[in-house]
Amino acid sequence: MGATEKLAKFIAETGYKDVPEEALKIAKDAFLDCLGAALAGAVDPSGKLVAEYVREMGGRGEAGVIGYGFKAPAEHAALAIGTMAHALDYDDVSHAMTGHPSVTLLPVVLTLGQALEASGKEVLLAYIVGFEVEAKIGLGIGRRHYASGWHNTATLGTMGATAAASKIMGLSVERTRTALGIAASIASGLRQNFGTMTKPLHAGNAARGGIFAARLAGKGLTAATDILEGEAGFCQVFGGSGEYSLSKMTDNLGNPWGIISPGVVLKPYPSCRFSHRAIDGALALKKKYQLRAGDVSEIECLMSPIAAKTLMYHHPTTGLEGKFSLEYCVSVAILDGEVGLKQFADERVRRTDVAEMMSRVRFKKMNEAPSGEMGGHAIAPEVVTVRLKNGKEYSHSVKLAKGEPSIPLSREELLAKYRECASFVLSPQDTERCLEMVSSLETVKNISALMELVSSPSPARLRR
Repeated sequence: MGATEKLAKFIAETGYKDVPEEALKIAKDAFLDCLGAALAGAVDPSGKLVAEYVREMGGRGEAGVIGYGFKAPAEHAALAIGTMAHALDYDDVSHAMTGHPSVTLLPVVLTLGQALEASGKEVLLAYIVGFEVEAKIGLGIGRRHYASGWHNTATLGTMGATAAASKIMGLSVERTRTALGIAASIASGLRQNFGTMTKPLHAGNAARGGIFAARLAGKGLTAATDILEGEAGFCQVFGGSGEYSLSKMTDNLGNPWGIISPGVVLKPYPSCRFSHRAIDGALALKKKYQLRAGDVSEIECLMSPIAAKTLMYHHPTTGLEGKFSLEYCVSVAILDGEVGLKQFADERVRRTDVAEMMSRVRFKKMNEAPSGEMGGHAIAPEVVTVRLKNGKEYSHSVKLAKGEPSIPLSREELLAKYRECASFVLSPQDTERCLEMVSSLETVKNISALMELVSSPSPARLRR
């Protein structure tokens, strides 16, 4: 049996009873976290632009667009919701995938789920199956894929979104194989677009592509049925000869589940995950030594090579660029003592105190990429060193950033983040109703109830 058939068989034949309770619990937390990110992202300029585009496109009203009170075809609604969910870079991370899993999956299971009147159990199962596909393809694709400039959230995300769509539609093994073949030809997204509105569009486009591929396969459109292992297929083209491993993609599906191990990272800061260890270090030093910006002469950050490469903006001028700037993230941590949504407003990035502090921040790259850095968290710690004008020097070493499965956000921190994000669109009452529904998602008979709640905001809130 070939790799594509193995993957399609897993997608089509996995049942709700096959998923352990631990995976279901983690999935609901990640689901809530991503839904919050989408609610906050609905008022972000990129979220607004894509939502307006979808409104103008019109079409059959199958699924609600979060925050906007209108319905659109499921593919179009997923495009908007995926873009919103990734707009703030506040969504979750999978180290197996080296990307953001939920922003490509949540839009699919919500919009297609609403169109099909799916239950909460069906939605959860499709989400977890899609997550597993993203995680296992991520483990097998090799380092070259991301290093070459591909954005895994866009490329692997399209495959995971297609798996989730195929699952919730109930496609056969053969139709699922075909859907994966279609998806592989529309998967795309380049890291050069980091720090622009197109980066969150990658997530929306992957979600849209997943529904598009599954629906066309369901209608009988043909595609290669060996798209993973084929000589000119997904792995050869995206991974490169000798770089990928088909066995890592298919031999251990559901054993363990990727959502359990290596797990899912829920972000404490709305910036690129590669900035988080440095932020943790800067905040720890700020708190411990009561650092004042005026006393700092230099900040040195010992970084992993991939982090240094990804954090490409050394003189950011917008909030989006600031999310991919080590200099900005560390500077604002020292200046404000916090790194939250308000720190990534354009006007905060452009203030003179930020520019002055950024001029004192220095990169220092590790000599070699630590083993396991791609497809897993970096092993070697990153170190933030602050040198003061009085000659004193303080350092803080961070091996794992806050939010990792081993040092997760507390329940209180997760709920506080969700409530802050939801407040951009929902009333306090609806925020709590939504929380209750997601917390018991397996008991929801029709996901339309949740979608109607999050798609019908207070107009006054949406104008914020």
